[in-house]
Amino acid sequence: MISLYKEFLLIYNLGIKQASWGKRMRLIRHIFYNIFLRKNIPTTVVMGLTYRCQCNCSHCSIDKDNKNSMIPEMDTTEVKKCIDEIVDLGSIKVNFFGGEPSMRSDIIELVRYASSKKLFVFLDTNGFLLDESLVVQLKRAGVSCVTVSIDSFKEDEHDLSRGEKGSYKRAIKAVENCLKVKIPCVISTIATNDSISSGKLRRVILEAKMMRVNGVRILLPMLSGKWHNKKEYLLSEESWKKLALFFDPGFVYFENGFLTRHNDKFEIVCPAAIKRLIYISPHGFIHPCYTVPYSFGNVKKTRLKEIVNNMWKHPLMKSPPQNVCLINDESYRRLLMDYKEI
Repeated sequence: MISLYKEFLLIYNLGIKQASWGKRMRLIRHIFYNIFLRKNIPTTVVMGLTYRCQCNCSHCSIDKDNKNSMIPEMDTTEVKKCIDEIVDLGSIKVNFFGGEPSMRSDIIELVRYASSKKLFVFLDTNGFLLDESLVVQLKRAGVSCVTVSIDSFKEDEHDLSRGEKGSYKRAIKAVENCLKVKIPCVISTIATNDSISSGKLRRVILEAKMMRVNGVRILLPMLSGKWHNKKEYLLSEESWKKLALFFDPGFVYFENGFLTRHNDKFEIVCPAAIKRLIYISPHGFIHPCYTVPYSFGNVKKTRLKEIVNNMWKHPLMKSPPQNVCLINDESYRRLLMDYKEI
């Protein structure tokens, strides 16, 4: 019971606490439709605004479709139309994602527009461009939470992981700037076999607490992007057991995931598999998750609600595995081969 209370408190502090009554009413309505009416309405829409990024992370999990590399990213008008359709779909949270979303010159305009539509607006960033001026503008535009990626609290380790010298100092400054203007701020970090066994992950969590951020989001290795065929990077049984010890209800949580516990380890309940999350690429393509390379349609050609309804009926999404990231499940990957080679 205490654990559930702490988890609710985290959710409250990351968005609900500062939200308008309009946003809170949309949240209540969303819960009613999904729980009591058993509608399959995604809670979160992860929206890739661009593939551009200053960093070249060794663990980047974004699957960039080479066939679409020459297609321009959606412009401001197209993104706003997409936000309107997210509202019509009944989702309550939009997570601006990348690449690096702050590289969009219209990022403040998009945050303001999404917030004005009573959506909870989260921003995933490497922190590179989040100086005091931009952070103040994000605050005024109505951002709900900013998530800053920090792989290590050792400058050289973080910069090496990000492939860009100076990225550590910028990330730390971004966190400090957010906290200064009271924007809920989370540190995002990846759990690997090495970071778990060496104690690096524990140090990130401890340092994050000392910085007084609102939480730590742990990313898991996924067979996507640069690691699409690196099965050796998946967490071992021993790592899972140790990772369970790091879990701290109300502070440490997993990327868009729900948790279940089996004996001495945690397992993820994939939100895409239970129809609580979808991804929209910078080109407008709809995926159940940004790691799944199969697209179910494009919002430039078809309404979002129609694409999502068809996606839930598709063989890939009728009964997908739930206690594992979709792209990490061998049976799902074999099924995926029938539709797109990975």
